[in-house]
Amino acid sequence: MPVAGVVVRIRDGAGIKVASLLDELDGVEVVEQTDDGFALVIEADTARQQRELHERIADWSEVEQASVVLQSGEF
Repeated sequence: MPVAGVVVRIRDGAGIKVASLLDELDGVEVVEQTDDGFALVIEADTARQQRELHERIADWSEVEQASVVLQSGEF
């Protein structure tokens, strides 16, 4: 099962909105939240599903940057 560690930097004041959006996603666990953003673990059945979750988060207007910092699993 592919697993990724992702750091998400958010726009000022977007923490509550982004937390709510992340809570709606299956396979995404918030490990840490700060005023600047989130540390996430994304798990999916396939590498493609994992990538799609990452890209979905990165595309939110409240997100400045979403970077994969660790990736493991079957690819």
